[in-house]
Amino acid sequence: MTDAVADLLREVLELNRAEREEVIEAVLASLDGSDTIDRVWLEDAHRRFTAIRSGEALDIDDDEADREPRPVWEDPIVAEVHRIREELLEEFDGDVDAMIEDANRRLLAGEYGDFKVVRFPPKRPPGWRDTDSPDAS
Repeated sequence: MTDAVADLLREVLELNRAEREEVIEAVLASLDGSDTIDRVWLEDAHRRFTAIRSGEALDIDDDEADREPRPVWEDPIVAEVHRIREELLEEFDGDVDAMIEDANRRLLAGEYGDFKVVRFPPKRPPGWRDTDSPDAS
């Protein structure tokens, strides 16, 4: 990069966002090359810039982008379900089968309220032959 370009770049970077956008548009318009690519790139850059300005998207630096991803929004019900799941997994030392058995035992014992447990026979595809059934031949 020449000194003149470096000086110009420093000056441009001192401008506010709107001014920098104007400079980018003017520079792109002056370039020869694929007008389609330039137009598409400029439209995308403008869409992203507008999303950031409106608050629809977040403007984050590279260091923050490299960190652990964070949800765009957090649902309190989903967060509560995740917290309870983690507590239960810890209680059962990560044994999911034991956790499910305990939940089923509590459900059948009525610990979760007055629920009626209904059991249906498994659905079978048409033509299924059940070898355990007495009428299977």
